[in-house]
Amino acid sequence: MVNDEDQTITFLYKFGEGACPKSHGFNAARLADIPDEIIKLGSVKSVEFENFSKKIQLLKKLMHSKTKLDADEVIAKFEALAC
Repeated sequence: MVNDEDQTITFLYKFGEGACPKSHGFNAARLADIPDEIIKLGSVKSVEFENFSKKIQLLKKLMHSKTKLDADEVIAKFEALAC
């Protein structure tokens, strides 16, 4: 939550184990008056990194798949990400 009067941020989330499903870094960058073109580039790079990470996870699954059916499913997901 952002208080516009005194420009403070109150975080409404708790720290926990595991990956965070959503980042507020780009919102914080806007509040810090980072130029829009830098924020947009960061957003593009973030999506690229997320897609790369998903591909790595799918490749790991493929390496550990026990059946051809499992492998075919992983390959299909990987090809969908390649677009």
